[in-house]
Amino acid sequence: MQKTVVFFFFSLFSSFVFTQNYDFKSYSTKEGLAHSQTFSIIQAKNKKIWVATVNGVSCFNGKDFKNFTAKEGLPSNICSTVFEDSKENIWVGTFKGISIIKNDKVSTPTSIDFKKFGSINDFLEAKDGSIYIFSNRGIIHYKDKKFTILYYSKNNENIFSTSAAWYDDNTIYTASIKNGVKKITLNPFQFEVIDGKSHKINDICYKVVIDKEKKVWIGSYGVLYCLENNKIKEFVPDMNAINDNRIFSIIQEEDGITLGLSFEGNGIGFFNKEKGTFDFINTNNGLPSNYIYGFIKDTENNYWLASYNKGIIKFKDKSMQLFTAKQGLPSEIIVDVVDWNNKLYLASEKGVVILKDYKIEKILFPDTKIHRIVKTSQNTLLIAIDEKVVEMKENGMTEVIREGTYLDIYKDDKITFLAIDDDLRVFTKDSSYIIETRKTFKIFPLGDRYILTKLAAILQFKDNKIAIIPGLNPSDHDIFASIDTINENEFVALNDKFIFHVSLYNGMFKVKKYSIDRFGNDYKALKVHKNDLWLASKKEISKVNFTSLVEKDSVSIKKYKIGDNFIPNGILDNGLKITDDGTLLASTLNGLFVFDEKQYVENNKAPELDLNDVLLFSESIKDKIENRCINLSHSENYLTFDMEAVSFSNSDNIKYKYRLKGLRDGNEWSIPSLDTKAVFSYIPSGEYQFEFTADDGNGLWQAEPFAIAIRIKNPFWRIWWFWLLSIFSLGFVIIVYLNQKNKIALKRQAQITQDIINAQEDERTRVALELHDSVGQQLMLLTRKSKSSNDSSMEALAKDTLQNVRTISQGLHPVVLERLGFTAGINDLIHNIDASTTLFFTLDIENIDPFLDNNKALHLYRILQELLNNVVKHAEATSVSIDIHKIKSTIEIIVEDNGKGFDYEQQIKFSKSLGMKSLLERSKIIKAKLTINSLIKKGTITQLTFPI
Repeated sequence: MQKTVVFFFFSLFSSFVFTQNYDFKSYSTKEGLAHSQTFSIIQAKNKKIWVATVNGVSCFNGKDFKNFTAKEGLPSNICSTVFEDSKENIWVGTFKGISIIKNDKVSTPTSIDFKKFGSINDFLEAKDGSIYIFSNRGIIHYKDKKFTILYYSKNNENIFSTSAAWYDDNTIYTASIKNGVKKITLNPFQFEVIDGKSHKINDICYKVVIDKEKKVWIGSYGVLYCLENNKIKEFVPDMNAINDNRIFSIIQEEDGITLGLSFEGNGIGFFNKEKGTFDFINTNNGLPSNYIYGFIKDTENNYWLASYNKGIIKFKDKSMQLFTAKQGLPSEIIVDVVDWNNKLYLASEKGVVILKDYKIEKILFPDTKIHRIVKTSQNTLLIAIDEKVVEMKENGMTEVIREGTYLDIYKDDKITFLAIDDDLRVFTKDSSYIIETRKTFKIFPLGDRYILTKLAAILQFKDNKIAIIPGLNPSDHDIFASIDTINENEFVALNDKFIFHVSLYNGMFKVKKYSIDRFGNDYKALKVHKNDLWLASKKEISKVNFTSLVEKDSVSIKKYKIGDNFIPNGILDNGLKITDDGTLLASTLNGLFVFDEKQYVENNKAPELDLNDVLLFSESIKDKIENRCINLSHSENYLTFDMEAVSFSNSDNIKYKYRLKGLRDGNEWSIPSLDTKAVFSYIPSGEYQFEFTADDGNGLWQAEPFAIAIRIKNPFWRIWWFWLLSIFSLGFVIIVYLNQKNKIALKRQAQITQDIINAQEDERTRVALELHDSVGQQLMLLTRKSKSSNDSSMEALAKDTLQNVRTISQGLHPVVLERLGFTAGINDLIHNIDASTTLFFTLDIENIDPFLDNNKALHLYRILQELLNNVVKHAEATSVSIDIHKIKSTIEIIVEDNGKGFDYEQQIKFSKSLGMKSLLERSKIIKAKLTINSLIKKGTITQLTFPI
C-alpha cells in the first residue's frame, strides 16, 4: 500500500484553553415561578425553596410553585428579600413593608408605617427570638408582637442597609450601597461607619458575611474585601471587568476555605481564601444569566441562583461537562471518541479534534467529515474519512490503507473489515472478498471468531461464513443500539427490550438476558469498565454492579440525572467510552459529553414529606387537620391525599408509595408510582392511619413515613348507646304495645262480660216478667178455682207454687230495687234470706241511693246477692254482718261471716264457679275495689270500695 504523510492542520485554536458547559436547570414563569426577575432565595427548614421576585414571593418543592402576591395580602408585589425564623415563619420584605407567611396564610403588620422605610432588604433573628428588620432608611425591632423603631434616617438619599450579619450577640454588620459598611452595637444602640474615608473601601457595598474566624467579608462594587482586626484586605476578581464583578451574595462552603460569590455581571464564582484565587462560572459555561443576586446551597448540595430575568437556576456540580462549538470545537456533532496515548481524539463532521487535558492541541483533517476512529490491537488508530481509511501510528505517521467511504472499520494481524451501507469487505493476507450485509456498526473478535453487530442482528463470522448466534435469533431479537466487549470470550449488548450477556467457551455460546425494565428505559449506549456496567440515555447515566448482575441476577444500580436540556439530542447509539482514569465520555450531536464520577456530589438526604392537600370528594379539608388528625362523619368517606416530597436532585422521578392502615390488607404498601395522588373511596367507619413515603428520584427512600390519623365516625345506628337505647325503646314499645293490647283485650273481655251480664239481666227480667205475667197469673187463677171448688189441698198447693214463682221472679228481677231503690232492695233481700234461714244478721246500712245510678245499683245488688248466697250455700256460718256507709267520696260495703272460710287464691285459680268470676267482673264494671280476706275456720270478710 502507498504510504503518505497526511497534512496536519494546526488550527488557530491550537493550545487554546476552551471552557466547558455545565449542567444548569432554569425555573421561570413557564414552570410556575411568580416572575423571572428574582432577588433573594433561601431554603426553609422543611427544605422548600423560597424566592423573592418582582411579582411576589414563590415557594418551590422541587416540582410545583406556590405563589403569594398582593392578592394574597402582600403589601407590594415587588419583593426584595425572604427570611425564615426559628418558628418557621416566613418573613417577606417588599418595597412597601413586610408580611409574615405561616401555613400558607399571609399576615401584614400595619402598626407602624413601613412605607417610609423604603425597601425592606434583610432580616436577622436574635437568640431571644426577636427579629431585626433592615431597610433603606433604618432598622426596626420586633418582639412579643410589638414593633419598635431603632433607627430612622429622614434623608431619602441615605441608603442604610442592604444586608446584615451577626458578629456577636450585641454586634451586627450591615452593608449599604452609599455608605460602605456599618458596625452596629445594639446595647447601647450606636454605629460606626466603615467606608472609603475610614478604611479606603468602595462605598458601594451589597453583601456582608462573617466567617467562623470572625473575619468580615464584604461584597462590593468590583472588589471582595476582608476586614480583620480593623484592617482591610482586598481581592479583585477581574481587573479588566470591574463593572461585571459587583458581588451581591456570599456563601460559605463547608470546607471553610471556599466562598461562593454571585455577581451582577459575571455569573457566580468560587474564591479560595487560602490562595486568594477566583474560579468563575458564567454564560461561557452555559449559565443562563450573568446577573445573579441570590446564591444558596441546599441540603442536597445543589446550588440555587436567583437571577435577573432568567428565574432561579439550579447547579449541581462540575461532574458533568459538555464541550461544544461555543467553547471552541469546530463542530458539535461528535460521532466517536478514542482515548489514545493520553490524548482524546474526537471524530467530528469537521475533522479530528485532539484534546490534551481538555485543551485543543490540534485539528486533523479540518472541514472533513470523520465517520469512525478505532484503536487497533497494534495500538494504532484507524480513521475513516469521507473518501479513505487512514492508519495512524504512535509516531504520528499515517498510511492510507483503503480508498473509499466506510462507516465501520476493524483491523488486526489476520484480517481487516471495512463496512459500508450495503456490504462488508474482508481483507486477509491471501484474499479479499465481499459479504452482502447492511449497516454493520461494530466489529470485534470473540474467541476464534468475530462478531458483526448490526441494527437488525448480532451475527458471528467464522471460516469466512456468517451465522446466527444461538440464543440471539434475529426473528426474536433485533433493534440493537450498543455493544461492548468484556474480555476475549464475553460481550454485552443492548436493544430496546433486553441487556444481553453473551459468553463463548469451548465453542459453545451461552446467552443471558435481562429485561431493560429492571434498569430504566430509553438507554442508547452501554460500556463495561472493570466491575461496572454503564448505561446512558438522554436523561440519565446509570452504573450497574456487573458482577452482581451476572452471578446473582441482582440489580444494584446508581443513577446520575442529566439535565433535561443539557444534551438536547441525547447520547449517540454505542457512543460511550471510558478513559483509563474512569472518566466517562459520550459522543453526542451537541458536543463531547464528559462525566467524572469523582466530582459528583452525592445526595444522601431523603426527601422531606408533607401533605400538599387533602380533598373530601372534591373540596379541600386541609384546614380541618388538627395535630395530624382528621375527624369525619360516616358520610364523609371519599378522600384524596395529595402527597408532597420535597427533593431537588431528581424531582421529576420521585416515586411514592402509601397505605391506609386499618383497611383490609392496609399494612401492604402500594406499588411505587410517580402519581402524587392517593384516592380512597367510600371508606367504612372506623379508625385509620394514612402513611406515605417517597424516594428522591434515585432510589433513596425516606425511612420515616408521613402519617396522619383518620377517624370516620360510625353512623348513629351503629353506636352502642344507640343500640342500647333502641333495644330499650323497642322493649318499652313492646311492653306498651302488649300492655295496651292486654288493656284492649281486658277491656274487650270486660265489655264482653258486661254484655253477658247485661244479657243475663235482660234474660232474668224477661223470665221474671214471664213468670209474673204468665205463670203467676195462671197459678192465681188455679188458686181461685181450687178455692171455689173447695179443694183445700189443691188450693194449698196452688198457693205454695204461686209463692215459689213469686220468690223466683223476685230473685230474677228485684222489683223492690227497681221501685224503691238500692237500700230498700238490699233490706228486702236480707229480710227474705233471714226469713228462710237460721242466720243471724247484724245490719248497719246507710241510705246511699242518692249516689247510685240504676246500673250501679243493680250491680251492687247482684254482688251482695251473690255474697249472701255463697254464705248460705257454702260458709256454714251462723251470723252475718253487713255495713254500708258513705265515707267522704267513696262508698264502702263490708260483709263479714263467721263461717268455715276458704282459700281465696286457690278458688280464683282453679274454681270453675261462675259466681266468683261474676263478682270480679261486676266490680270492674262499676270500678270498685273488691277485697276478700278469708281464713280457714275463721270466716270471711269481703270489702267493696268504689268512688262516688
